[in-house]
Amino acid sequence: MKRRKFLQNIGLTATAAPVMLNSIPVRAFANSAMVNGLDCTSLQERALVIIQLFGGNDGINTLVPLDQYDRYAELRPNIRIPDSGTGSYIELDPYMAVQDQVGLNPNMPEFKQMYDQGIMSVIQGVGYEDHNRSHFKSTDLIMTGGDGTFENFSFDTGWMGRYLDHTFPSAAGKPSPVMPDPLGIQLGNSESSLGFHIKGEFGTSINLSGQDLEGYYTLISSIGGAPLPMIPISEYGEELSYAMAVEESASAYSSRITNVFNKGRNALPYPDYSLANQLKTVARLIAGGSKTKIFLVYKTGFDTHGNQLVRQTNLLTELSQSVMAFQDDLRVMGLDHRVMTATVSEFGRKAFENGNYGTDHGTLNSMFVFGTGLKGGIHGTNLDLSVLDDGAPLNRQFDYRQVMTTLLQDWLGADNAALKAAKFDGFENQKLDLVRQNLVADASFLCPTESTFAGEVGYLKRIKQENKYQWHTVVLKRSYENPSVIMGPASHHGAQPLTVRVRNITSNSFQWQIDEWDYLDGAHIHLNISYMVVESGVYVLPNGTKLMAGVASEEVNQSWTSINFPQAFSKVPSVFIQCSSTNEESAVASRLNAISKTKFDIKLQEQESSNQQHAKENVCWIAIENGNIDSDSLKGEVGRTGNSVNHNDYTISFARTYTNNVPFFAAIQSFNGGDTSTLRFRNVTPTEATLFLEEEKSRDAEINHVRENVAYMVWGEGDGDANTNVIHASFVSLNQPEEVKESFHINCYPNPFVEAIKIEPASPSTEVMSVEITDIQGRVVLQKNGISATETLDLSGSLFTKGMYMVRAVSGEEVAVFKILKK
Repeated sequence: MKRRKFLQNIGLTATAAPVMLNSIPVRAFANSAMVNGLDCTSLQERALVIIQLFGGNDGINTLVPLDQYDRYAELRPNIRIPDSGTGSYIELDPYMAVQDQVGLNPNMPEFKQMYDQGIMSVIQGVGYEDHNRSHFKSTDLIMTGGDGTFENFSFDTGWMGRYLDHTFPSAAGKPSPVMPDPLGIQLGNSESSLGFHIKGEFGTSINLSGQDLEGYYTLISSIGGAPLPMIPISEYGEELSYAMAVEESASAYSSRITNVFNKGRNALPYPDYSLANQLKTVARLIAGGSKTKIFLVYKTGFDTHGNQLVRQTNLLTELSQSVMAFQDDLRVMGLDHRVMTATVSEFGRKAFENGNYGTDHGTLNSMFVFGTGLKGGIHGTNLDLSVLDDGAPLNRQFDYRQVMTTLLQDWLGADNAALKAAKFDGFENQKLDLVRQNLVADASFLCPTESTFAGEVGYLKRIKQENKYQWHTVVLKRSYENPSVIMGPASHHGAQPLTVRVRNITSNSFQWQIDEWDYLDGAHIHLNISYMVVESGVYVLPNGTKLMAGVASEEVNQSWTSINFPQAFSKVPSVFIQCSSTNEESAVASRLNAISKTKFDIKLQEQESSNQQHAKENVCWIAIENGNIDSDSLKGEVGRTGNSVNHNDYTISFARTYTNNVPFFAAIQSFNGGDTSTLRFRNVTPTEATLFLEEEKSRDAEINHVRENVAYMVWGEGDGDANTNVIHASFVSLNQPEEVKESFHINCYPNPFVEAIKIEPASPSTEVMSVEITDIQGRVVLQKNGISATETLDLSGSLFTKGMYMVRAVSGEEVAVFKILKK
């Protein structure tokens, strides 16, 4: 299929058309990496669902102000909700103050159920300054984070797009290993929402029918044709570049969305409504493993200028039943703790009815928020019907941006810089008390210090390779969920050139091999080598050094591939990589290039005599800022040589003195010379390391190599055990607040656990310790005080059901917070 024909078929030459899931139009919006702090599983899994009620829902007939019922009935003699008899309002909360009591529309009994369950919050009197009464302009203002004032009236990007673009820097529309899904998905509207728009963004939007996501993948895969080698510098060229970018981004997400949708299943039936079908699709995507952060669903029809009682009855019935079905489905699937849902409408209606038994455009409205993470209740008081501005109440109590700021920061974990990018930085001190205190996205709870065993290093001595089929197994000291494993350069024992390969990485072990080049016999005399294992994620070491780790799964072959960091570094880091699969047995070296604050490029090189075609492999990577690493128990350093290392010996002098057999790592950071090369070291002493670039000889005997930039990394414990294979460092989340102490360490093992778990202080203390364990909902599972500094707390696994728990240990003024997992 030709590109132009493809773009015509899917509508991309004009207005891009949507994907169809559950017969609902869907749009996928760009992402590049993961949100700050997403190494914390609970925060990583959280999502925000926004229900857009287009047309301006009549909030006064949705929530009747009971303290002003007589005035309300006077203003609406024909369309009021009766206070008794058939069709009378539902008293939402009789325990509220009189001025706060509301009568819920009788067609919303499910909302009453959710309110009574504590999973619904009502926010009264929501609007913005100089409220605009145009459907389209007011919608644009709410979606762009603006208001009616001159300075905030004409934003050309959306607040969701700005927030996501800041939090997930780098190229739009490109999945990453850490975040393979679109960051934003819009359903139910063929027009792309301005809320997700960023400057230079292109949408990934394809129009299909029904739930044929295999058709989605097939259509994208059939575009055909290699990228054009030259694009003309002209208006036509710009349009062509745009179309090609759309094609590339659509193709990148097609198989992922297909797989996630097919993997997911809904646990309960939904009513036969458009909104219910959209929410059903959201639940299915989340159940299938989607990490999308913001879902925007859509329901129109709320512009009730006439016959409002009938029209709004149907709309509110659909809204109430759809949200209840969504919440019940999430609860049964065990996913309700991951999702917060909020309604938004561009304005409310006038307080008095018109001549067509309807209402005209007003200003203030109410918002509803749903989720098991809520405190529940009513925020604000009733709209004042005594003083009106062209029919609209004037007592605005909340700005919609206060609500969205609360959800972004307290639910999704946005920092103040992300709020500033969203243009919500004026509201960080005006948030609502919506989220349950123990679930607020604060690093002290959701992004705890992993007090010990955050990673481990080892120094392997005198390892011999009997033949090319032999693999060596390393059993790890702790369990991991998604470990990244790298090997250091091998010592120069034996004259035959080699590379190092890793495979079969599990939660508690991995295999590695001395991999001589293919023209050799594969047997090698003993050598020494170091390894390092880190849980994939984003960390700050105790002295403030940022470290990130990840795995590029089946992404890397002989072509340059860009890997985005989960978030930007403040300075260019050093990167260490390791081919960690054997999808093809040919020996390979991993090479780096174009390392920046946001990404690096990587490719695999076979021996020089090969055709350099290689299957896609997994590659583990660890990136870390340069400098010394210091804490009470950890000493280390990271540095670069500049373009100084070639085939001759090069000596690196360490900044401090270590013990013998200190774990040592090095990686080529540049691609100045194209010949296949790896690093080897002559020796590593407590004060220095000598290494060189080793080319192989499959094509010719020449082994000279131009000078390359090499990064090195040393991990040690200074005066401690030289042969330790555990890093006793607190890998602190980026969101860790300054007031939480970093010097208080707790051993917790095994973690994850099944039958039993032990908790004990890791260092001597004169203070007794108290421990509190809560489940993910904040319920206390265990609380024990008076634990001595040398006591081990042995807990039976029978105390816990499967899932994640938070442990808070307190000793004097020091606090350690971390997570444990019961399998």
